[in-house]
Amino acid sequence: MLWSPIVYDVGAMAYFYPCDLYDSAALPMGCPYSNEQEILYATPPSMLPAHMARVSSILETIAHELQHLIYFHHKVTLGGAAGDENAYLLEGWASMGEDLSGYGRGLFFIAGAGLDDSDQYGAIEILRGSSGYDPARDGMLRAAAYLFMRYLWDRAGGERIETDGTITDLGSVAWSRRTIDSSAEGRRNFEET
Repeated sequence: MLWSPIVYDVGAMAYFYPCDLYDSAALPMGCPYSNEQEILYATPPSMLPAHMARVSSILETIAHELQHLIYFHHKVTLGGAAGDENAYLLEGWASMGEDLSGYGRGLFFIAGAGLDDSDQYGAIEILRGSSGYDPARDGMLRAAAYLFMRYLWDRAGGERIETDGTITDLGSVAWSRRTIDSSAEGRRNFEET
């Protein structure tokens, strides 16, 4: 983690920069520089509003951004995908990172918003090829993506937390690994896995 006021200046609580996973001598097109590290950038807690500076909020954000980093590393760096995934599909996976880590305290409200607006979006908006963020519908599409990913996770079998704290995969962990490790993206990826 790199805590920096610059993150606040760009208007983010935290983010992950994919170019940092590359050797600076072999940067792909579109990557002007690399810190050559697995790194998350975050606004210092002292600069955040009180409700965002709580430990639970910071852990939720770290889980979210760490899932972005893990996804990119497995899908693009190791899996050979083009890195042309739909932005909201990526946000759905990152919300699952919050959920499965146990830090997704705000997901109840996100899911509620997604259900309230379910007549205003379709799965194709999450499954189509690369698309950027839609400022007018951003919250709704993030919620839709989380609900879609949660549905797929549950359909794959889920997981069980044992009394000793260990996790037993009932199918979803293996499915998510196949999905994330595949070089396929979007709809094709889900059809194959």
